[in-house]
Amino acid sequence: ALTYSVTEGDADIADSATIPVSIILADAAGNETTAYTTSPAADSSPGIDANSPSISAVSFSPNTGTLKIGQILTTSITASEAELAGNSLTINGQDVINTLVNVSGTAYTVTYTVTEGDNDISGDSTIPISFILEDAAGNTTNIYTTSPVAGNSPALDANSPVVLTATFSPTTGTLKIADTLTVNITADEANYTGSTITVNGRDITGTLTDLGSGAYRIKYGVVAGDTDVVQSATIPISIILADSAGHLSNTFTNTPVAGSSPAIDAHAPRISS
Repeated sequence: ALTYSVTEGDADIADSATIPVSIILADAAGNETTAYTTSPAADSSPGIDANSPSISAVSFSPNTGTLKIGQILTTSITASEAELAGNSLTINGQDVINTLVNVSGTAYTVTYTVTEGDNDISGDSTIPISFILEDAAGNTTNIYTTSPVAGNSPALDANSPVVLTATFSPTTGTLKIADTLTVNITADEANYTGSTITVNGRDITGTLTDLGSGAYRIKYGVVAGDTDVVQSATIPISIILADSAGHLSNTFTNTPVAGSSPAIDAHAPRISS
């Protein structure tokens, strides 16, 4: 019996073709047979796939700007063969194998949808990819991890702002008309803007100041006619911040407790007679 091990780069043989053989035997005296080249018929012979597929190029669309939550990155893949399947395909650490499409010939696409909580990617960084394709015989490509350079790649903003805390200054006493309540806000990042911010039912979005490192400040000035708030009650707040991609924080309404909050007297006394 003779054994043949298929080696990368050997000639591929279609299942409808015969495997070429050439066998010459010799006896002890050195006499040789004539070359035997009659291979088993195709229906009694396997096909041979001796060449693994390969990936030669990857590109992104869009390739500029910033993609935010819910937006889609389409990745075009150029491979060496048609009709390949996905073995392992990830973009930004997320599995995209189910999105693989053989567009035509050796051209493929996969799509990645930015999802809340995915990794953010800055504009001067590359989006991590890891692609392995396989042919019908189970031969796989090498792992392809060469992502388009930052200049041909969008940024990703996959995380909405988060408001963590809000505290008041002053925290005691009673604020009267024209007095100011300072609200100190802690968020998860700097560089947010105000979307909608109210204190005691009045919009004070325009007073937001970014202090850096996730610290912000807003100011509420008591105006005649505002709602009075007694010492044993809490001052209502509603804070929504926005990032540069347009993502909004959840509405933050956790106002300081009455013991850490002043009262508000927004109505001057009147003499009626």
